[in-house]
Amino acid sequence: MSSVQRTRISILGLKPSLQVMVQRGYDPNRCLAGCGIEPAQLEEPDLQISRQQEFRFYRNLIDLSGDPRIGLLLGEAYPPQRYGLFGYAMLSAVTFGDAMELVDKFGILTFSHFDISIVQRDQLAAMEMRDSIGLDPDLLRLYSDRDVSAAALAVEEILGQRVPAREVYLMHNGGGDETLYRDYFGCPVRFSQKFNAYGFDPTLMARPLPLADRQNSQYFARQCQLLLDRLSSQSRLVDEIRQRVLATPGYFPDAEQMADLLAISPRTLRRRLSAEGSSYQEIIGEIRYELARQYLATSLPVEKIAELLGYSEPGNFTHAFKRWSGQAPSRFQP
Repeated sequence: MSSVQRTRISILGLKPSLQVMVQRGYDPNRCLAGCGIEPAQLEEPDLQISRQQEFRFYRNLIDLSGDPRIGLLLGEAYPPQRYGLFGYAMLSAVTFGDAMELVDKFGILTFSHFDISIVQRDQLAAMEMRDSIGLDPDLLRLYSDRDVSAAALAVEEILGQRVPAREVYLMHNGGGDETLYRDYFGCPVRFSQKFNAYGFDPTLMARPLPLADRQNSQYFARQCQLLLDRLSSQSRLVDEIRQRVLATPGYFPDAEQMADLLAISPRTLRRRLSAEGSSYQEIIGEIRYELARQYLATSLPVEKIAELLGYSEPGNFTHAFKRWSGQAPSRFQP
């Protein structure tokens, strides 16, 4: 399992979900409302967006659809081919076990926010997905459903045939729709778990794959490693910025001050972040949003939270929070 954390996300990850919504009769502009994204931009393969933009998009889909199955339906739009080089590396692996090794190593190259790993215990093998960023409950349900549904599709596509799951774990409580999930996956489903998982027969690991091509799979895997190395290099700078900011609660240095702390020029800081499709202000905004959610879960008043996040007026904080999440801060208070 890769330990790399992404702070920027390829806009291509939104395209399959938007296509599902359009096919179901929804206006793409309403799906993208408040995201700062135009429909035409989903055709730009190199465009990166922030987590907050993606979260706003998926909250729009939840609100528009009102369908408890929406995450499951979205997952069906993410076959392995959607993941580019990584998907082709899996499909051309020699055995299913080889494909799962690639999932364990390069899961970060999917569009998932979960840490993905392959585990075997007792008489069960599983794709496990752990939340390392603290997703809000509404998004946790959608992403859990989407990604476990996509895992089921990936197993079917890689093997070239439908294979029933042995067991499914979901981090959310099912929301009163437990029967829906059991019918969908066709196996026992456990809710309110510490991680999501798609469990399958471990004897599948030795099964040869219909599209096996060792040379191609090795080539694609090497390209995946290059992508992973690049992500790792990018994440180190962002991690250092985050550590500097979090080390001084209530103080949010501007770009010039941060450049001094990192012993680089402001121009170099901007250039390196721009090369990653990011900016200093976006990173600071993401840190503030994460801290805001933590503070809102306590008994602190909004006025104090605004002060801790560097806002002179509570109204400015409330406006910023609505921009980040699409919801008022009061929705996150106990």
